[in-house]
Amino acid sequence: MEFAKKEWTEGLGRFSDEVLNQAILTCRDHCDMPPSLPQMISFCRDIKRRNTFYVSDEAHQPASRVVVEENIRQCKAYLLK
Repeated sequence: MEFAKKEWTEGLGRFSDEVLNQAILTCRDHCDMPPSLPQMISFCRDIKRRNTFYVSDEAHQPASRVVVEENIRQCKAYLLK
């Protein structure tokens, strides 16, 4: 039993309590049987991925006015066919 506790602690240690709580609620709602460790890690990864977002290191550079106007012209031409 100690081995199992150690494995689960190591496997789930990288996830926050909030992510773990959400994963437990997901299991309650969608699993007929208690999840295996790989299933629980998968639930946690999915939840963590949904709750985080990517921030680019590069500053946003808007398109030039000419490019924007050309794309708008093409959209109008396509829609008015």
